[in-house]
Amino acid sequence: MRRRSFVLPLFLLLLLTTPPALAAAPSASAGGKTEIVTDDKAHAVRFLIDGKDILTVDSRGLHVNGNVAYSGVITLGGGAAPTPAAATVPPRTGAKTGIVTDEKAHAVRVFIDGKEVLTVDSGGLHVHGELAYSGIITDTGGADPATAAMVPPDAAHRKTEVVTDGKAHVVRFLIDGKNVLTVDSTGPHVQGDVVAYSEIDTGSTGEAR
Repeated sequence: MRRRSFVLPLFLLLLLTTPPALAAAPSASAGGKTEIVTDDKAHAVRFLIDGKDILTVDSRGLHVNGNVAYSGVITLGGGAAPTPAAATVPPRTGAKTGIVTDEKAHAVRVFIDGKEVLTVDSGGLHVHGELAYSGIITDTGGADPATAAMVPPDAAHRKTEVVTDGKAHVVRFLIDGKNVLTVDSTGPHVQGDVVAYSEIDTGSTGEAR
């Protein structure tokens, strides 16, 4: 009686069922910069976190490539109808595409082709146009811990300014020393209200929470 050899069939079975070795994954590229870019060609201001375009402001409004978190209320203003908060910092005409720190009005303004599209004041974030986002929008029910933890510890810091914090990988909008808006890799965090004067677009995957 002949003894069958199972070595060859077993080898062929393993050869046919074992997936080919994957090519080595390319090493991750070095992280990009955390910065604000005024893109005159595209007529936009971009907030880059580690090289990723997280927040873009153009003539239509605010576009978030990520989530939106806020600690106050979110309001659809309905066109150009003013709100008490907006009335304290009315949009004004500028000449350039860029960011203006308005110490007199205690606000930071983002202009696109001379139109003020985004205003950050002590009350929160005011979008003079659309608010579009691709992630989720979350009411934190009070102080946003993610944002609160990012406030510089210097209690004497009372400036109104935009700070690009490369070490923390965030961009902060300080209004009289208060960290009202922080943009990190997940999106914008608003320590206050969010007001949109045109419409709120969740995009294809967005959802409210």
